[in-house]
Amino acid sequence: MEPDISEKDDKRTIMNLLTRALSNENYFIERNEFKIFADYFDKIEFATNNIIWQPEMPSKDNKLYIMESGKAVLYSITESQNADSIERNELEIGKIIQFSIIGENDFFLHIKHTTKLVTQERSVLWYIDYEKYDQFTNEYPQLALKLIQLILASSTSTTIEKTFRKSFISNFY
Repeated sequence: MEPDISEKDDKRTIMNLLTRALSNENYFIERNEFKIFADYFDKIEFATNNIIWQPEMPSKDNKLYIMESGKAVLYSITESQNADSIERNELEIGKIIQFSIIGENDFFLHIKHTTKLVTQERSVLWYIDYEKYDQFTNEYPQLALKLIQLILASSTSTTIEKTFRKSFISNFY
C-alpha cells in the first residue's frame, strides 16, 4: 500500500528539518542517511503555554526534539527554602525557535531535566524517544554515532549559554 499524501509530506518535513538543523561544514551526512534517521521520528503538537518538560518529569520520558514551527521558552529553575516553605524561581534563559534541536544533553545523558520548557504559541515538534532511539542505534550503529556527534556539535546549549551570559551581564551593567 502506498503512503498517503500527508505521510509523504511529513517525511519531507522531517527530512528538511533534520537537514537544516544539523547542517555543519565539519560533518558530512548523505541525504539518504537523514532519510533513515527521519523514519524514527514522530510529530507532536502543543498548544500555547503547554509545558513540554519540567524537572518533575522522570528521565525515562525524555525525548530529543526538533522544532518545526512555533516558539518556546526555556527556564532555569531554582528553589530556595524559607522557614515555612520552598520558593521556586524561574529565570528565562533561552528562546526556542524553528529548526532548534532541544533536550539533547539530558536525552543522551539519561538525566532528569533541570529546566522547564514552555510553548509561547502553538508549536509543532518532531521527537525521538528512547525506544525508537535504541531501535535506530541497534539497526544503524555507525550512522547513530555519526548523528550523535553531529547533534552535539549543533547543540542549542551553546546558544542558550550565550543567551544566559548576555542576560547575566546585562543585569549587572
